[in-house]
Amino acid sequence: MSETNNQSQNNVNPNKMADQLADAIWKTTAEWGEFAKSSVGLPLTRAVDGIGMQLAMSLGRKSVKEHLQHVSNARKGLTPASYWLQRAGNRGLVDQETVKQLAEQMAQLAKYLDQHAQTVVQATNEKIAEQQKETKTNAEAGAKTEAKEEQTVAH
Repeated sequence: MSETNNQSQNNVNPNKMADQLADAIWKTTAEWGEFAKSSVGLPLTRAVDGIGMQLAMSLGRKSVKEHLQHVSNARKGLTPASYWLQRAGNRGLVDQETVKQLAEQMAQLAKYLDQHAQTVVQATNEKIAEQQKETKTNAEAGAKTEAKEEQTVAH
């Protein structure tokens, strides 16, 4: 995937968004007691770190299918991250304002990843349609050439 394909029209960097989210979660959970860290903090941190890891793995993929699979995995990782963030808020480990801010960051990242995937699919479909059109045009041109050659041989 080219670097241009990895950036939206607004120059949004999903890797940076995921990194910022992961760092904010880390800073928040690092202050918790052992029980809270192991029961809520660890799965929350792993879920958010997994999002960034999938996005990092999507970079440099030659196959559109592989790229989209990693983007999809990153998008899917937002669901458990959101779940564990809500658990942390409900259990009083994170204040509601912080939960709201982090949830908004997750929602922005989800929206961007959805748009990015749609853009990649649309561009791929357009490229395939163009290739099919070229193939059809070349086939028609070849058929016309063969017909002319047959007429020339028949005369």
